[in-house]
Amino acid sequence: MSTAQQAQFMADRSQLLQSQGPAMDPRILEMQQQGPDGLISLWQELQAEVSAQAYSNIFLVSGLLTLAAIGLAIFLRNAKAAAGGSEPVEIG
Repeated sequence: MSTAQQAQFMADRSQLLQSQGPAMDPRILEMQQQGPDGLISLWQELQAEVSAQAYSNIFLVSGLLTLAAIGLAIFLRNAKAAAGGSEPVEIG
């Protein structure tokens, strides 16, 4: 689940960082002019953001499942032994 979300988030965020066209960010163009080393910091920041978002979603789903399990556990009926039924039987 995490890997699929990370891939989707990375594709979404990467699409927002356009270096061409009318939505061009001049900061990205400056980083490109520095060569591949200039874009590494942007990639690292983007990777950290994407990982944090994916793990945050996983923790949210885990928490909701835990709350649902707690809610179901509260409503379980306790099986109590019937009082005064029959006398205990000794074996042996």
